[in-house]
Amino acid sequence: MEMGHFPSGMEFFSAIDEEQWPFLEKVIDDSDYYVLILGGRYGSLADEEISYTEKEFDYANDTGKKIIALVHGSPDSLAAEKTDMDNALRIKLQNFRKKVCTGRMVKFWNKPEELAGHIALALPKTIQLFPATGWVRANKVASIEILEQLNEFRTENDKLKSQLASQRTKAVLPISKLDEEVEISLTIAIGKGDVDYQNEYHSKRDVKKDLKVKLSHLFNLIGEELQQKITRRVISSKIGMGLGLENCKFEPPRVCWRLLTYSNRSHYEQYEEQIFT
Repeated sequence: MEMGHFPSGMEFFSAIDEEQWPFLEKVIDDSDYYVLILGGRYGSLADEEISYTEKEFDYANDTGKKIIALVHGSPDSLAAEKTDMDNALRIKLQNFRKKVCTGRMVKFWNKPEELAGHIALALPKTIQLFPATGWVRANKVASIEILEQLNEFRTENDKLKSQLASQRTKAVLPISKLDEEVEISLTIAIGKGDVDYQNEYHSKRDVKKDLKVKLSHLFNLIGEELQQKITRRVISSKIGMGLGLENCKFEPPRVCWRLLTYSNRSHYEQYEEQIFT
């Protein structure tokens, strides 16, 4: 209590019997940590022919409570009135000691005045390594509605994180793939927007061209732009111009129309071939 904790010592309750056991289970359930102080007596027996102390210990262990075990280092040196005279109980105590000392850190004590120091050292370390719920004042507890909302937000946040991680996994391109060639299709809108210039050869039309290019080259062309919020048109323009189509204007997406004023169709075809070379 001096350390700011609330002990629920079993010795604070009246004589233990089977009718009290459900209550004792709840006391353990509501506690954050279980401290066992084991001396020279095994304790009163429950119906299972084990002591209530061992029964409490087993329940705490089975429910996942972190256990701080303080075991007497030399029980044979204790005065007779502080030990069990019944041989069967002495054997049960020895077996219980072995159980407690197996699979966990144990502090041994010989004098009662040592217990406070052991608790003062062990409890903060356990709390640091295994944080638990603890206690709060009633006026500090959030309402049920707020807790439900927080839980919904947490669930939605976990879902979005999972989706984001999945998308990132899908989006990652192995470095070894960057040297591979891919086919891309470019569509150049020729004469788009030139409503005052319509003739037999230079009416609005789309010119399509399929090209093979390395992924590394495409990344070099648009990698910097991908860090910003850009439009599909800007990406198309960067790719087109980067592939040597400097005369193609994608904003607005058209070839410089003044170069298409040749009335001779052969000139137009020569120019069209040139921009895709």
